[in-house]
Amino acid sequence: MPILIRTKYIPATDTTGAKIKATFANRTKSIPYPYELSGEKVHKKAAWAWVEKHMTRQGWDDPSRFTLKTHWSEKQGYSFEVQ
Repeated sequence: MPILIRTKYIPATDTTGAKIKATFANRTKSIPYPYELSGEKVHKKAAWAWVEKHMTRQGWDDPSRFTLKTHWSEKQGYSFEVQ
């Protein structure tokens, strides 16, 4: 079953900073916006955080063996296919 992780930018509020949120199958992982990165790299970092959090819990103890294939859609933004 392919895993397609979608990411989106969450703007800052009065009480929290900006974030990037990664989601697949109702499982999410948010990271603080990494200002040292830009564009696709920001979203890819969030997707990796999702992989490290959720896939290791499923018994896949070495997420470094996976690669992320980037997909871009003007309408839906970034998504990353775990390969």
